[in-house]
Amino acid sequence: MKKTKEKIVYLEDSSVVLEQARLIANYDIDSVLLSNTFTSRAKEAIQVLNEEFGIQSHLLLPVSSNQAFTDDYLKEIEKIQAKSIILKLGYWGVSNNYMDPGGVQYAWNSAVDELKEWLSVNHKNINIPISLHPVRQLGLPPMTFYDELIGALSSFDIPISIDLGILASDIRNWGDVYKTEILNKLGGNISIDLFWASAIRNSENATIPCACEQVDGEVWDLWDRLQNSEKRLLVMTDRLSSNEQIEKDLLLLTT
Repeated sequence: MKKTKEKIVYLEDSSVVLEQARLIANYDIDSVLLSNTFTSRAKEAIQVLNEEFGIQSHLLLPVSSNQAFTDDYLKEIEKIQAKSIILKLGYWGVSNNYMDPGGVQYAWNSAVDELKEWLSVNHKNINIPISLHPVRQLGLPPMTFYDELIGALSSFDIPISIDLGILASDIRNWGDVYKTEILNKLGGNISIDLFWASAIRNSENATIPCACEQVDGEVWDLWDRLQNSEKRLLVMTDRLSSNEQIEKDLLLLTT
């Protein structure tokens, strides 16, 4: 693995989050990312990582029109001494919560408008770095996502993160016809500073990204194409990740 600016691991709040936190602390990682920091077990994991191992935490925060929901998240910044915020951009199912969203759909410009409104209200109250992480439903055509949506987000002058598991899924689902064009667009976009290494798996009708399996060679190959010393890399895990999976992925991340 070539040098990267920051090595990050995503941890899911679960009954095994503390066990997983101690496991990843054995590796040369810089920080972790969590989306639900409200539970006592998540806070204990954050505290152990920070105080015993010097590993800081980032907060994954959903863009939401529910201000009370947003305010609750923003209070977590100080409580966990967050290093940065990553704003997860997409449509959020039937109610506002911290669970996985459905993702940006065909009316992607509505998500951009919602982000503008969110930033106009909340950006002034945030004194740590912000990144944008757009998620999407796989039915949205790749070039709409990588060209139009990422192009629109690049105008915000805020760093962007991209899930390489989604990119690998796109290549399998839509064929290689878009691969070179997408890689050229991503590689040439200076706004992109973080890539997520997530696994991919086959569902009934499509290949989709997931966190409960080892990161695929296809995903690492995409990182090899896009990486440089100024980019950050995040490895996904979740509550179903085995210790063996985590250890193998972190060996690739850190060596």
